[in-house]
Amino acid sequence: MSGLLNVLAGGTPRFVPVTSSHLAAGSGTDTIPTYSTALAMENWGGSGGGAGGTGSGCGASAGFKGASGGYCKTIVAIIPADWGKTINWSNGAAGTAGVGTGGAGGASAISSGTYAVPATMNAGGGAGAVSGTGGGAGGTASGGNTTNTAGNAAGPGGTGNGIAGTNGTGNGGGSAGAIGTGHPGGAGGPGQSIFRYT
Repeated sequence: MSGLLNVLAGGTPRFVPVTSSHLAAGSGTDTIPTYSTALAMENWGGSGGGAGGTGSGCGASAGFKGASGGYCKTIVAIIPADWGKTINWSNGAAGTAGVGTGGAGGASAISSGTYAVPATMNAGGGAGAVSGTGGGAGGTASGGNTTNTAGNAAGPGGTGNGIAGTNGTGNGGGSAGAIGTGHPGGAGGPGQSIFRYT
């Protein structure tokens, strides 16, 4: 990927900011474009799946929403020697929907490729909701040099909503199943990695 350039009077190139978004589960590399001078890296863990409803008749109850993944952000200055170097990213899988308990979201990371990041960013996945009990804990977060925010827990006292970053928002936890056994919860969402070059 390379940034678009405008040529000013006198022939000096001016870098047009570029946002490189990786919003599905998986892994890959991002390449630092020529003439960029700064980079903001953001990473979210996958979110947990919702739990299904339980019981029947007067004893029936709804399920619970899954928890969201953690969020990390790092900002670095880019110098000409960094142009063309790569950064590794990986996005955790979405937590599976639960007929009973929902599955946990996968962990995500941004780490050094040929470009050395200050520290590996680790955004943990949100827990799946537990059938008949409640929502799980939000994902952990570490390694960001400006922001490390744990995901939102779900169930009683928690929303399970995705964490808002600067250039995107993480996925919220999977939806709660409707009242009664046989009503599954919803799947969570995958992790995300976003690179903003300026």
